[in-house]
Amino acid sequence: MNEQNSSWYQVWVHRFGIWSGLAISAVMMALPVAASVVYGVWPDWAKIMPAIISSIVWLAPYWVSQTLGFMQTMGPGALYSTYVTGNATNLKLPAIMATQNMCDVEPCSEAAHCVGVLAAGGSAICVMLVLAVGVCFSGFVKPLVENPAFKPAFQYAVPALFGSLVATNICSLKKIGYWVTPFLVTYFFAYHTKVASSWYMLITIASSIIVGRIVYLVQKKKQPAEGK
Repeated sequence: MNEQNSSWYQVWVHRFGIWSGLAISAVMMALPVAASVVYGVWPDWAKIMPAIISSIVWLAPYWVSQTLGFMQTMGPGALYSTYVTGNATNLKLPAIMATQNMCDVEPCSEAAHCVGVLAAGGSAICVMLVLAVGVCFSGFVKPLVENPAFKPAFQYAVPALFGSLVATNICSLKKIGYWVTPFLVTYFFAYHTKVASSWYMLITIASSIIVGRIVYLVQKKKQPAEGK
């Protein structure tokens, strides 16, 4: 992809993502607004505004940290799609990373971002299919899901998924100590300070950026010596 096509693609992705996001948000709000208009039942804003404000204050760090952290890995197109369809951390991100690894593309490159769009779309389609099957066969599946013998499998599904990602993407690195540092920093703030949990992701991203910069400078200094 040449520079001109790349610039056009980036502009198109952001424009389409913004307008499609606004359109989908309007569609999502149409049903409750229409129900309120038809039945004349409106929420008591004086009672729910404190809860709305507290939720915004609590979620604001996630908005910033997830956008900064996911943008490099997912790319803008996949990020817009993920914000509309949901399940960013527990589904879209693992699917995108796995697809990028299978396609053997350079991380954070334009090729990786294009693959991320396809992976995010495929993940959303699979979710819709699974939900459709679940709705159709929920009566048959319910006894199996509620069976105590299968309960541990459902409890540890997400940790097992992230464990496999860590094993393949981090543990294979030679200098694993560099990448454990952000985890240790976040662990310190979680158990030895009173910082709210909503800041943990932002702390992890900030420490990862610092560690990544240090690794980059160290490797850059070693290159001339290796060349000689």
